[in-house]
Amino acid sequence: MVSQVTLGNFFSSGGRTILGGTGGSGLDTQSIIKGLTDAKAFPATQLQDRIKINGERAAVLGEFQTLLSKLKDAANFLRNPPGINNQSSNIFTYTNTSVTSNTAVTGATYVTVATSPGATPQSYTIDSITRLAKSKKQATGSFVIASADTAVVKTAPAAGEFKAGTFTFKGVDITLSDGDTLNNVAAKFNTVSGNTGVVASVIKVDSTHYQLSFVATQSGTANNFDLTNVEVVSLVDPDDVFDLVPTITDTQEVDDAEFSLNGTTIIRSSNNIADVVSGLTFTLFQTTPALTELTVDVKQDTDLIKDGVVNFVNSYNDFRTFVAK
Repeated sequence: MVSQVTLGNFFSSGGRTILGGTGGSGLDTQSIIKGLTDAKAFPATQLQDRIKINGERAAVLGEFQTLLSKLKDAANFLRNPPGINNQSSNIFTYTNTSVTSNTAVTGATYVTVATSPGATPQSYTIDSITRLAKSKKQATGSFVIASADTAVVKTAPAAGEFKAGTFTFKGVDITLSDGDTLNNVAAKFNTVSGNTGVVASVIKVDSTHYQLSFVATQSGTANNFDLTNVEVVSLVDPDDVFDLVPTITDTQEVDDAEFSLNGTTIIRSSNNIADVVSGLTFTLFQTTPALTELTVDVKQDTDLIKDGVVNFVNSYNDFRTFVAK
């Protein structure tokens, strides 16, 4: 029975590993082992090469898809969609505006004009802006109290206090209860502001003086109100809730906007006016001095068209270059 096999010793010769000595063959053992290892690993190497190629193909297809998508978007930007009411999707109906003045003051100081797709290219003359729309504002005199959380509503009020009771403000009933604070009173007005169009806020004048301020949420005479203690449409006070309240005064009078467009007087409740010329919105900022005349030019937005064409050409050329490569 063989109890021991001597294979010999490994040594280097000419850059190769050789099995020599007793039992050695003198063969290039390292090359043999490497050949066997490479043969064993060949399927895995093929798979790795295939994975690398597929990864490269995926990257190329991704780039192809991106370029094709850009070309599609560039083409869609230039197309005229079929059907009616398509102005917002058709860049050839887009317009822009400019406002110039016959004085050294820029036209945008007085008014800006925004345009929407489909507006007719044309020139308009604003002969004058005589009034701006304003919201009505009123405020009470000062309540002499320690804080806005001090009770100002009493069943038997003293001077400078509300009387507990119910009043009707712009068609809405509001009830103040004994012990309500100034903050409570403001909160009760604000709870119904969606119906009355008036919001209230507490103003701290100093450490012992507070006021209630009332402001219409929209400008114009159509949104006017009056909280002075009289029986008027906006306030009906049968319980004399306001009788002893510090005097309410106007802090800003209500007004409508008024301007002349092509010789026609336009009056609106707001300074943002979108119902005079189709596709145009006028925003008034300031009244004009005498003899000041403003010119509004509405023109086709050729820059937008040019940018769209240039973008399409660039996208098409990028796509063609990629396909050729």
